[in-house]
Formats: sequence, C-alpha cells, structure tokens
Amino acid sequence: MKKAVKYFSILAVTAAVIMTSSCGGRNSRHEERKSDSVREMLEKYLTSLSPADTAEVKTLSSQFLTYLSENRVDDAVAMLYQSDGGGKPVKVDSATVAVLKRRNEIFPVRAFSVNAVKFLSPDNNAVTYTVMFDNGNPPSTTRWAFNPVKYDGKWYLTLSD
Repeated sequence: MKKAVKYFSILAVTAAVIMTSSCGGRNSRHEERKSDSVREMLEKYLTSLSPADTAEVKTLSSQFLTYLSENRVDDAVAMLYQSDGGGKPVKVDSATVAVLKRRNEIFPVRAFSVNAVKFLSPDNNAVTYTVMFDNGNPPSTTRWAFNPVKYDGKWYLTLSD
C-alpha cells in the first residue's frame, strides 16, 4: 500500500511538472513573439516619421494655442478631435467643448512655449507646452499636452487624457 501511494505521488508530481513546464514554455514563446511584433510595429511607425511630421504637429498645437491667446476659442476647439473608440478621429463632443471654453475663461492663454515633441506609437504621442495664463511677477503658468494622432496620412490634434 505504501509503495502504491509513493508511486502515485511521484507520478502526480511528475505529471504536474510536465504540464506546467510545457504550458509555460508555450506562453513565454508566444509572449516573446507578441513582444517582437509590437516592437517591430513601433519601429516601423517611428521610422516612417520625418521632420515634416514634427513640424506639422508643432504647427497644429501652436495654432490652437494662438487661437486661444487671441480669444478665438471657437476656432481653437474646431481643431480638436477625439477617438471614436476604433482609432478614427472625430470632432470633440459638445461637453468637451464646454469644458474647454470654461477652462479658457479661468486660465486664458497669454503666452506659450513648446517643451517637447515625442512620438511613441500611432495613438500615443505627446506635444507638451508651458502656458502662461497670468502676467504677474512671477507669471502663473501651467503645462498642457496634446496627443497628435496620424490617421490616413493626416495629423489630428487630440487632447491628452
């Protein structure tokens, strides 16, 4: 009886080790392939960009902030998009427009300067700015970020979350 229990225990442990090691190996190889394909996709995206892309997203962002500094809020918000959930940019909704208009009343753009432009992935890029909203001494500033997205060869200005 003791031999049967010992034999069964060894058999169960061996089976468990084989099952977990074989599943783990398959998952890790799958994860490596998935990681490689993501890395390749990101590399393809980044190498497809040119200095013209950087200039275009800076221009879009600067135009938006210029409109705000000129109190042309409707022109500014007309430049903004959001994702439709499937990656396609669509105009921002009326609730977002109302929030942006209210924010501009509280923090009017007096001046701005670009801090950085970073391209990370097709749907995750960043243009960061410092915005001065009060001319006091020292001036009051805040940082804003835009998430420009390239869709069908055209750049769209979206807000960062």
